Amino acid sequence: MSSLCLKHGPHGLPVAVVEPPYEFLGEFLTAEGGSLDSWACDELLSVVRQITRGEITTFRKTGDAHSVQITPESVRIVSQFRIPPAESTVPIGAFEDLVRQWKGLIGESSERK
Repeated sequence: MSSLCLKHGPHGLPVAVVEPPYEFLGEFLTAEGGSLDSWACDELLSVVRQITRGEITTFRKTGDAHSVQITPESVRIVSQFRIPPAESTVPIGAFEDLVRQWKGLIGESSERK
């Protein structure tokens, strides 16, 4: 499993840093799930649960800067604006672990403010 750490960027905003080979996931989490009121963490974790239980088979969503496709095997994230385009495919279990880590870290970060 890759690990994730929280850094603070300009203006104290949280920045997700993920170890290779999933470093692009850090960019995604920072852009789409940079705060606890973001759609990303809770909705993505809910969708992963639904998919792993067999309630749905595929999920697709386009957020502010990325598109996400979740299947029972993996999560594919594509940047909407990067040139050249960037994308990453992450096993669904690793994705779930990293989103949970990120949600915990940004929760801790917001409590300190």
